[in-house]
Amino acid sequence: MKVFMSALPNCVFLILTVVSATQAVTIDSSVERDVFHSASAAGNLFSQNFDAIASGTTVNTINGVTYSASQGNAVVTSDFLATTPPNGLGSTSFGYFGSTESAVISFAAVITAFAIDINTFAPNSGDYVATLNIGSTINSRPVYFGGSSFGEFFGFTSDTPFTSATIRASAGGDALLPYTLDTLIFGEASNLRAAIPEPSTWILLAIGLGLLFAWRTTVPRLPAFKIHARHRSPHAFREERGNRTPGHCTRAIRNSLRTTGSRADAQLFAFKCGLELRRSRI
Repeated sequence: MKVFMSALPNCVFLILTVVSATQAVTIDSSVERDVFHSASAAGNLFSQNFDAIASGTTVNTINGVTYSASQGNAVVTSDFLATTPPNGLGSTSFGYFGSTESAVISFAAVITAFAIDINTFAPNSGDYVATLNIGSTINSRPVYFGGSSFGEFFGFTSDTPFTSATIRASAGGDALLPYTLDTLIFGEASNLRAAIPEPSTWILLAIGLGLLFAWRTTVPRLPAFKIHARHRSPHAFREERGNRTPGHCTRAIRNSLRTTGSRADAQLFAFKCGLELRRSRI
């Protein structure tokens, strides 16, 4: 009995260790912005850019997504930068989210893929953080939006479903700066991965290009041909060439072949010059 009791704490420790390991969350924050946009354009993920909503409209829940601000209410605005003009999302506190204000985005159904643009002058990775309801924290990263527009971006997948993301400026950044949000994309990570070619796809593509190159270098080329013009007869040349020299006539024939590709036109030039057109191998 004593042996059993002494072994029990070790068993409990092992069980707790296993449970703790199964609760680990894997976040992939390396997915590029273009990949999210391609998946959205293909209809694989949901999106919201706020452009169909009138500027100045206070929003709460739209299509199962709830937007809120810690110092006011979420509001659609066209007064500030937007990655998909004219509208973005701000707060009624200042028209934008203040430097110490949090923006909370909640979903009616669980998701595993999330992306959103941050319109800001903050220049560094980690100037903003997104905290998920499952406890994970993700750093923003700088991104080029096109034109002369730069900002920050969240784009990640999670192997554990979540239902909300709280965005705020990071105290670890160079400075706490205000911001607006734009172009929310969300859904299932499996649908996002469908838009990313698997490594095997790239391998097959490389093999195909290599075979095409090998075929082009091994297939014998057709023999080239050279155009010759010769006099049909001295009398015909004197009668028909007029003021044209033989060299002039030959150049005219070659130019005709280069510009129109028509052998009939070249034959006509040759006839007018009193020449005979024939083709032979080089």
